[in-house]
Amino acid sequence: MSTFVEWIPIVIFIGLPATFIATYIWSVCLDHVYPVLPNISDTGTIPPESCLFSMMLNMTAAALLFAIYVRHKQVVEIFRSKTPAKCAKLVNRVSSISGLVACVGLDLVANFQETNVLIVHDLGAMICFWSSAVYIVLQVILSYWIVPEMHGMVMVIIRGIQGMSAVTFLILGLITQNIALSQFGPKQANNTEILQWKPSEPGWEWHVASSVCEWSVVLTFGSFILTFYWDFKKITLYAPELELVEGETDEQDGVQVKTFRSLGS
Repeated sequence: MSTFVEWIPIVIFIGLPATFIATYIWSVCLDHVYPVLPNISDTGTIPPESCLFSMMLNMTAAALLFAIYVRHKQVVEIFRSKTPAKCAKLVNRVSSISGLVACVGLDLVANFQETNVLIVHDLGAMICFWSSAVYIVLQVILSYWIVPEMHGMVMVIIRGIQGMSAVTFLILGLITQNIALSQFGPKQANNTEILQWKPSEPGWEWHVASSVCEWSVVLTFGSFILTFYWDFKKITLYAPELELVEGETDEQDGVQVKTFRSLGS
């Protein structure tokens, strides 16, 4: 029985870059950003492209949250049929929590643009990126523990490479961004000059390097989620069952009111 849950990773893998590519094209066409490798957030900070940026990232965050939940339950079910490492269940919980926190960070990035509320936007970006890195690293460990039930060692190696790449790009991106901003000079939070960062201005090369790292992190994370496709193909997802149980009949102001209770009450 197929429930098409395996398509969720594909939707996320396509949705993330599609969002940023669309806002990039839109912002460049409106001359809101300099076209050579702007930061992702720069492409979605000014209306009208910021509206699409927020809407698409909110939907992506919802899809990510669902995928993280399904993955958590999948690992739980596997551990019921085998003897896991002593800390395996804890690692699964921490991994899922870090994934949840990453989704919250993504929502902050989506809804608090850098030219409006820079502090919240930057905080959301840091939360999203670093929580995603923690999620990936812990999922690599979990992937090793669920061999051969879900996949072979090849998948573990692939995810391990993706995890190391994500962490490397994050560190390099943070370093190059700080160097670029220090050379460009202090800017006001609502200043749009940084959106038109050009080769003639100081720090531009470091800015481009930072953007390359940022885009690489997004693509790495998207490709990591894509690997869940093969694991999710082995899942059958059932819709929750609800049943109303008739309770007592009360009379209020001459009108009979029938109450219901849940099975668990």
